[in-house]
Amino acid sequence: MSANPLVRLAYFCLGCITFALAMTGIFVRGIPTTPFLLLTAFAFARSSPRLHRWLLEHRRFGPILRDLQSGRGLTLRFKAATIAFSWSLMLATAIWLVPSWPLRAFLALAAAIQLYVFVRVIPTRPQHA
Repeated sequence: MSANPLVRLAYFCLGCITFALAMTGIFVRGIPTTPFLLLTAFAFARSSPRLHRWLLEHRRFGPILRDLQSGRGLTLRFKAATIAFSWSLMLATAIWLVPSWPLRAFLALAAAIQLYVFVRVIPTRPQHA
C-alpha cells in the first residue's frame, strides 16, 4: 500500500473506474472484463486492503485473481478464449470504426503486447488443477 495519501487516492479512483468498466463488461459485449479486473486488483492492493481482500474473496472473481497472484496462472482454455475474443473485437474495431492508419497500428501493437503477456508472462496451468 502506498504511503502517500494522494497516490492512494489516485489508485483508489483507478480501482473504482476499472471495476465499473469490468462490471459493464459482464453485460456489454465488446468490453473485456478480465483486464479491468486485473487493473482493479492492482489498484486496490495499493490503496485499500479491505477492497483488495473483498475482490480476492469474491466467489466469481476471486479464484482467477488468486491463481494469478499466487503464480499458478490461467488455464490454456481461458487464455485462448480471452485472446480470441479481444482480438476479434480489436479487428472489428480496426476495420469498421477506426478511420486512421496510426490508430489501427496502435490497435495492432496493443494486440501484440496482449499476446506476449498472455503467452510469455502469465503462466499456464492445467485445466483441472
